[in-house]
Amino acid sequence: MNINRGKALKKAHYSGFIARIAKNQAGNVMPLMAAAVFPMAAMVGGAVDLSRIYMTRTRLQNACDTGALAARRAMTGQIPTTADINEGKKFFNFNFPAGSFGVEDLQNSYTQGTTAGTISGTASAVVPASVMRIFGQDDFDVTVNCSSTVNIPNTDVVFVLDVSGSMGGAIPGDTVSKMVGLKAAVKDFYRELGPGEASGAGRIRYGFVPYNTNVNVGRLLNTSWMPDVAPYRSRIGTIGQVWTYTLGAESALSAWSAWTPATTPTSYNTASGFTGWALLGTNASTTITVNGINYRYRHATANNATACTATNTLASSGTTMIARTDVAGTLSAANLQSTTNNPATYNAGAPPSQQVLTYNRQDPRTVRGYRYRWQSVGGTNGCWLDRGNGSYSRTQTATSTRSITWVQRDRVTGWTFGVRNVDISGLKNGNGWNASLDVPNTTSTTFNTNVSGVGASTIQLPQSQNFIWRGCIEEAQSVNTITAASPIAIPSNAFDMQVDLVPTNDQQRWKPHLAELVWDSINGDQRGVGGNDICGTAASRLTQYTSDVTAGLSTSFASYVDSLYPSGNTQHDIGMIWGARLLSPDGIYSAANNDSTAPGGFQIGRHIVFMTDGYMNARNTDYGPWSISRLDGRQVPTSQLDSDDGGGEAMNNIHYRRMEMICNAAKAKGYTVWVIGFGIPSLPQSLQNCATDADHATVSTSADALKTKFKAIAETIGGLRLSI
Repeated sequence: MNINRGKALKKAHYSGFIARIAKNQAGNVMPLMAAAVFPMAAMVGGAVDLSRIYMTRTRLQNACDTGALAARRAMTGQIPTTADINEGKKFFNFNFPAGSFGVEDLQNSYTQGTTAGTISGTASAVVPASVMRIFGQDDFDVTVNCSSTVNIPNTDVVFVLDVSGSMGGAIPGDTVSKMVGLKAAVKDFYRELGPGEASGAGRIRYGFVPYNTNVNVGRLLNTSWMPDVAPYRSRIGTIGQVWTYTLGAESALSAWSAWTPATTPTSYNTASGFTGWALLGTNASTTITVNGINYRYRHATANNATACTATNTLASSGTTMIARTDVAGTLSAANLQSTTNNPATYNAGAPPSQQVLTYNRQDPRTVRGYRYRWQSVGGTNGCWLDRGNGSYSRTQTATSTRSITWVQRDRVTGWTFGVRNVDISGLKNGNGWNASLDVPNTTSTTFNTNVSGVGASTIQLPQSQNFIWRGCIEEAQSVNTITAASPIAIPSNAFDMQVDLVPTNDQQRWKPHLAELVWDSINGDQRGVGGNDICGTAASRLTQYTSDVTAGLSTSFASYVDSLYPSGNTQHDIGMIWGARLLSPDGIYSAANNDSTAPGGFQIGRHIVFMTDGYMNARNTDYGPWSISRLDGRQVPTSQLDSDDGGGEAMNNIHYRRMEMICNAAKAKGYTVWVIGFGIPSLPQSLQNCATDADHATVSTSADALKTKFKAIAETIGGLRLSI
């Protein structure tokens, strides 16, 4: 404050008068009293005017502070606009109207402070003197300074957001889906609370845990927090061995063998070997040459039946004998005998290394026989010439060879369902993660080959399958004895609910959620097929979003929010435990979350903003963080039915109780827990119990109401503070 007291008092005459009185002590009481009136009046007048000055200064300071506060509150960026400054002036004028305390020349001004995001202000007024005016003091100048800034202590906020399938629908009366409304509300939250300080005290970090049946947190974990080998509810091929073969190139054929039979079979030595006997001709004088001998159609000398019969045998003497001829047909091509086309059945011992192939070719022969037979031709009896036919084939053979290569193969003959230990170390890539894993003997492939003793066959060979890991996890060991009435404390061996869990053994470690690898042996179906793979957007650790802010919103923050999509059922407890873990100063992220690492050494305010659009919807057939409940019974007994199977709300109520245990542990660590129900009539009691108190639990019945609530939470978390 600068106070100008005006003209100085002239003391020379006054001092001489007092000196004279002091020297003359006779009858000086009244003069002395009269002389004292002047200093006493100056003292009283000064006190009155000083009181007015200080009252004016106090009100002026308050008005300046209020205006600075209002101007900073109006700012949406780091630089005040004219409208922001006018807002500050409006509040100043309201708190210090012109003419207050009789002041004159009232002034106020506000500008950006020395650092971005702050407001500096000054205010001044002239206070006219009253009593002190008789002593020559006309007025007093009063000036004050003020400033304000957003007071955001080091703050961590984790959004635990229900992204189950129902978020894809709209609340009656809304024009947008609940997911669209949620995204807008989260972005408004950021606009309200802001990016915080890029460095130093006042840091703000945001984290995200989208959840449905599962949470996608796997790639946020250190590889040492997952085992190298883990059990999975899967299948494995039943293996049988079979010998298959491949045939090599064939060698040249050997020389053909002699014809078999070498000559006409002896069955044709008599007329009885022929069939189809018929008269050769009717002209008695006509002859036919057979084997160089001429035979008449009518025997010249056999003039009776007996003589004709005698010539009917195939004898070898005389010109009257009857002959036969052997006529070749068309020679066949070489044929591979079918009996040697495939190797013999091979089961044990030394496999044959070579195959012998036998070829044959046939020469079909026609045999013609001639005889005389007593018969009447044209009314003339005589020994007439007949001809009959017979046939046979003669064969030649040759051989070749070819090599045989034998391979004994594993053949899938069926599938065995159950728990199998799977080497998952292939997902680990140094300190990071690979996106997929090959697991042997989980599928089969068709193979066309030659099988011993069978020949060409189609068999199924065991094959590795490449499984995509999207990032969801199976939880650490749990207990299945929790009920809706269990004590609120987390059991010591329920590692899956421990906020500060840092795994040191396989019971405490998480493992990858591999949907296609897991099979439900009751239905015989693959859980990653037919919509059972419900692993959504990856969670995000606490992160500062300060480098890409435009119009009050971080581009990268908005991009993450826009990546959320609805799918799956609802298990609140898995979302809450990972929200608490990402926020914890003592768990797996203690190195980044502990108060001792916070800028300026200030403590961190920790908040969970939990939003859901529905009630617990746990399913005992879903492949979730505890595998398949009805098969493995990790968090509820295998006999526990869900609401679809006639089990009522018992299974859901167990999950609600587990959530209350987790929320209780989170609040014990000093977290502030906000719970918002979106588009539901009311919050279940367990969710109300999860909130810090009744003031931190609410229901929003529309997308606009949700935006308003998120902004209100951000305002409460942020707050403003004055800096002088």
